[in-house]
Parts: sequence; C-alpha cells; structure tokens
Amino acid sequence: MTNQIDYPLTTSSQQTYPFAYVTEPSGAYGVKVTASPTYLPVKIAGDITPTRSGVKIPVRMAGSYYQYSNVSAGHDYDFSMDIKPTDIGILKYGTDPIANPLSLQFVAVSQQAQGTAALNTYYTFFTGARINSVSLSSTGRDLANASIEVWCRDITLESQTSGLVTPVFPTFASITEQPLSNVDSGFKPFKLGATNYALQEFSINWNNNLIRVPMIGSEQGLVEQIVQGPIEVSGSIKLPVGQSLTFETLGHDFPEAGSTASFIFKNANMVVNMTNWQTTSIDNPIPSMPSDVKSLTIPFTCTTASLGTAVV
Repeated sequence: MTNQIDYPLTTSSQQTYPFAYVTEPSGAYGVKVTASPTYLPVKIAGDITPTRSGVKIPVRMAGSYYQYSNVSAGHDYDFSMDIKPTDIGILKYGTDPIANPLSLQFVAVSQQAQGTAALNTYYTFFTGARINSVSLSSTGRDLANASIEVWCRDITLESQTSGLVTPVFPTFASITEQPLSNVDSGFKPFKLGATNYALQEFSINWNNNLIRVPMIGSEQGLVEQIVQGPIEVSGSIKLPVGQSLTFETLGHDFPEAGSTASFIFKNANMVVNMTNWQTTSIDNPIPSMPSDVKSLTIPFTCTTASLGTAVV
C-alpha cells in the first residue's frame, strides 16, 4: 500500500519562535525591515488566523448564460488573533492609534516540509500591518481576553530565506508573565463618576474603521496605504440589581449626561479610562425561573477610551 502523503505533517507546536512584531519606520510603509530587527513577542498569542482575499471583477457578455471571465484586481490581506494579555503591550496600537501611528510588521517562523521527508524553517512576514479593531473583555472566574483584527498590505509566501540581517527573535522561554485574570481587577473595579461598582462582565471594543487605499497600477494589486478612519468605542457591562438606581436613572434621563468611567484589569498594569460614557440601552429581564440573580445588561458608548496604568 502507498501513502498519499509522503512528507511529515506538522501542527502549530512546530512554531520556532513566538508570533512577534516590530514597528515599521516612518516613511517606509509596508517595506520589510531587514537590518537587525529586534522582534517583540505577542503576549500571549492564542489562535492566529490569516486570510488572503483575492479581489475579482466578474465579466459577462450579452447572449451567454455563463460568465465570460474573472479579472484579478488585487489582494486584501488580514488576520485575526486572540490573546491573553499580560499588559498593554501590543494593544496600544489598536486602542490609541493616534498616539501610536507607526505600522507594524509581524513574522511567523515555523517548521514544515515542502514535499520532502525533512522539516525546514520557513518565514512568513505580515507587512504594513495596522490594527482595525480590538475587543477586550473580563468575566468572573475567567482570564481577561483580547480579540484583535489586523489589516496588512501584504502577507508574504512562506520562504526558507528570511532576508534578515542579524535579527533578534524572542523565545518562548522569555515569556514568563502571568496572563491577567479577573482576580487581578480587585475590589469593585468599575468606576462611574465617583462611585465604584461590582461587575459580572465587562467588555469594550475599539473600531478604527481603517480605509484601504488602492491606486491605479499598484504593484501586484496591493494597497498603497491603510489609513486611519473615524474611531468608534462601545462596550457592555453586566451587574447585579440592587446597589443603587444610578444606571436605571441614567437610561431614563433625557438627555442623558455623559460620565467619566474606568475599569481596572490590573492596577498599575492595565486600566481603561473612558470619557462621555453613556448607556445605549438597559436590559433588566424578569425570568420565569429564579435560576440566576437579577442583573442589568447595559451596552454603552463613549467618546474616547484609553489604556493606561492608573485611573485618571
């Protein structure tokens, strides 16, 4: 009997180094950094899902049921990743892109075969990367979680040649920090105005509404730039009924006054500070079965939200 697959298969455990990144110099958008790059690890990266999307233009001709052709107009590249954050780290490029305007460049280094019996080292570069959205969340008895959507100018083909000169890669052993847990948030971590509240759930999303800019004759149909769009911040909290009528009153008032708010993931490490915080709705269900405590679920919006190390 013959085997259809005559080369060794690999899993995600064959990553040589942690998923890592460097910033691209100003004025060199999407150009691979080759001279002595020192990569920083994405801490702590879980699932990473790249997507290569071909932009096709369908062409039809009168008198035929069938499509005449597809014309390739370009490629869009992006990837998503889930991380268990240990600190602000890479998140700042998505939560405060105005203060952190440089584009990023990621690299994945892994072992794989190419139709041979041997495993070799392959490099994949994600160039001209900008973070389109970040979602941060925390729930009782769970770890903090971040979901990140990244747009790129290009995701290179896997290659055994890196083109790098004296690069420095992080090692798995160099990542020793503990991921943030709900326990790190401490006593009543949500603050609205001058009052602190206990929460069951907290989530917040930064949507940067990035804009892909193609040009006539762009090389290989790649975008020339990925430009910052209007920043939108929204989220949700869930808290038990009974501490006060503050949130019910806010949702009932017209017009609703904006408030300052903050949430502590870990003091002196990662804190969200929000301005002009307002409810967008309030869900206060009365279930037929008393199987859970009565809780308010409150989606919110705010004008700005920044990650820092202390409540401001």
